[in-house]
Amino acid sequence: MRTFIIGLLVAAALLLLACAQEESINSFEECVAAGYPIMESYPRQCSTGQQTFAETITGNDTDQEPIGGERDEHNCLVAAGYSYDEEVGACTRSWELDEEQRAAARIAVQSLSSEGWTVTEVLLADNCDACYTVELDRNGARNTLSLADGKVIDASGGDWACTMEYQPVCGFAQVQCVTEPCLPVQQTFSNRCVAEAAGAFNITDGACEDAVNPEGACWSFDGTWLPEYQECEGMSEEQCENLGGTYDGCASACRHDPDAEICIEVCVPVCAFS
Repeated sequence: MRTFIIGLLVAAALLLLACAQEESINSFEECVAAGYPIMESYPRQCSTGQQTFAETITGNDTDQEPIGGERDEHNCLVAAGYSYDEEVGACTRSWELDEEQRAAARIAVQSLSSEGWTVTEVLLADNCDACYTVELDRNGARNTLSLADGKVIDASGGDWACTMEYQPVCGFAQVQCVTEPCLPVQQTFSNRCVAEAAGAFNITDGACEDAVNPEGACWSFDGTWLPEYQECEGMSEEQCENLGGTYDGCASACRHDPDAEICIEVCVPVCAFS
């Protein structure tokens, strides 16, 4: 019985001592000095269980990073599990990405001219087996890029970000004229992504040749291209002559089917290319 009473007295004394000590703590520094745990936050916080004190950050502490915010030489947030991936060229969490996602992340990172990016997420599009959305972060600055068939097709904000690979394509680019509409200009682009970003149309693989592409010109003028006859229906006489074609402003709608049982008598403007 005496032992029990002594135990109660000791416990009460310790409790009173702890309360007195806690009442004497009035700052983050005193809380830390008393041995209470520090919470991983920014600014840091120390809790006695009854009170919580936050560390005061002064102007001289601007170079101090949050707990868990230490970065390595590649700007990777190590405490958050990120490490530099040589193949991707950015900070990643290796366990979050499979091989296809890593490949998509690498293409996205290589399309950017700056370094120090962290790949935060790589998502596969629902309706496209080869389409990904890659989320990137660099010190709070975020960039979202979309990929299709291994190429960057769009970036956040509507800007285009294309790789620098040289796989030339030929396309038609619309030219702005002051006095009257201009013919689209055939132009060689370094790759298909660059061509699409420039608004080019009727894009074909390989560099442009000197010869006119009548099919591309036909579509650019909202005409109807008949490949088996090398004709464009709906093109104006001026457009046809500028392209070196032969114009017929009132061709028969049944000119290629003379035995048609029913033929609408209507003039069809046609530009023929030999």
